[in-house]
Amino acid sequence: MDIRRIIIAQQAALVIVAQLLFAQLATAQWSESVAFVSDESPEMFSQEATGPLAYAPRPIPLHTLRAAPDSVGFSAAGEAEMLKTIKNHLASYQAELDAASSHDSMQDNESDDESKNRFDQAMVRRGEQFFQSSCTQCHDAERALSKRKSYGGWLATVRRMAAREDADIPGSEHEAIATYLASLNPANQASGSNSTDDAAAAEAQVPPFTLNGTLSTVYRGTDNDLENRGFFPDVWVGVEWRAPDNPVSGRVIACTSCHGVNQGLAVELVEASATLDLVHWATRCPPSKRCPGNLEANLKAGRFIVPFGAYSGRVHPGALRTVSPPLMYNMGRRAGPIFPLQPVINMPYSDEGANLHLRYPLPTCCDWSATFDFYAVNGLQVGGPDVFFFSRSYRDNNSNTAVGGRATIGSTKLRFGGSVASGEQQNELFPIQTYKLAGADVTLRWEDTLRAYYEYAIREEAPFPGAESIVYGNLVETELLLLSDPKISLLARYDTLDHSGILGEQFIERITWGLNFGLYGGSFLIVNHEHWRFDSRPSIDIFGLRWTNAF
Repeated sequence: MDIRRIIIAQQAALVIVAQLLFAQLATAQWSESVAFVSDESPEMFSQEATGPLAYAPRPIPLHTLRAAPDSVGFSAAGEAEMLKTIKNHLASYQAELDAASSHDSMQDNESDDESKNRFDQAMVRRGEQFFQSSCTQCHDAERALSKRKSYGGWLATVRRMAAREDADIPGSEHEAIATYLASLNPANQASGSNSTDDAAAAEAQVPPFTLNGTLSTVYRGTDNDLENRGFFPDVWVGVEWRAPDNPVSGRVIACTSCHGVNQGLAVELVEASATLDLVHWATRCPPSKRCPGNLEANLKAGRFIVPFGAYSGRVHPGALRTVSPPLMYNMGRRAGPIFPLQPVINMPYSDEGANLHLRYPLPTCCDWSATFDFYAVNGLQVGGPDVFFFSRSYRDNNSNTAVGGRATIGSTKLRFGGSVASGEQQNELFPIQTYKLAGADVTLRWEDTLRAYYEYAIREEAPFPGAESIVYGNLVETELLLLSDPKISLLARYDTLDHSGILGEQFIERITWGLNFGLYGGSFLIVNHEHWRFDSRPSIDIFGLRWTNAF
């Protein structure tokens, strides 16, 4: 019963109470007895009353009272007039109650009709669970929750994110996550046009081409020997094609990069690849369904980021939690003595070839899964002793193919990974210069409160016949949530880079600490202080800022 009906009922109750008091007073002075008559009594003065008022207690009929003095006004004509007035009041209140009941009934029917167009609440809850556990592995929840898209727009975004390296988001949950995110948009709730009751209609909402981009402005300063000192726009722009009920998809991503020393920036191709969903192609079971065996298998060909190490899946600026990359994967962010000693491998490491990606959910109680990547690519290309600048080339420098793989096992809370690769980097007809890469990593995450990450990588190579060079690095990084609103977290990182062999000895270690701020609109601000320590020169301190926003 709404407030309007309550007020009407209260008004009717006041009339009845006043009537009772007046009758009791009159009877006490001029009547021998007073009694109440039940609803069923034929002496009721308001036999026409219906609805809620029909069950209210009734005072005795006034015609049973003895005649009162004229001063009181209880003449036969006065009694008839009072009865008429009371009956009119009650009839008026009953009409208002009936109108209110009819209005409430119409609202209830409209609410029922509207609820039919809203999102499946069970799917919304499941999507929220997977969003919090899977999608926040690479970025804050606010980055997505602050955006407003249709169901089709979110489904395209979720699929694009799930295609990244080390993204543990099963294809069967893409629609649930998109449903949850779309349900947060008031426009979708009002229209109900994005309900996923009809899977075919929902799939039709997804545009075949989607454009995406990330702007991440970087500033690093306070030391003259800093590589690419000052401001730098780290921009990634991509376009993805994915047709409904088609096992083939494609994507192209370009970025600004700075490989030289203080030589400005250039635009390079990070990825230009096509992917074949093997399970969909072989069984006609789309990724949105739980296909027999629950196996996911994708074959990618073209130019792509080689899946070596956990950092290869986080190299996108939208996923970075620090201003600069780890020492062992550094590119364009070094300090102090730079040449000829290079990182283990420059990241992002993009190459041409093919990669087979498999994902299989393990039959355990903890939602664990295993992933495998097997790839064949052109491989690293030498540009001088321990220099890999030419590895960015879009064609190979020899006829030998480099091979490698990566395996992970775990859940969204705890995941272990390992990577290996090997190849030849010499130019065609030159003496063989082999290289081997290996790495291991582990990531721990407790909801949105704590994230801890460790990674190790090593490269062994023969820069000259009979010579050997080894470089390896370690990385420990933690992030602790300090405040939820506004979102502020404390980050600490310790990483090293150690060279030994024919090219010389060098050891570098760095301590990084800072604060990360979640800003309005889903943007992200990183403030870092880096303390570099060398074995060949004095220590230096670097201050850095990174502001990131994605669309």
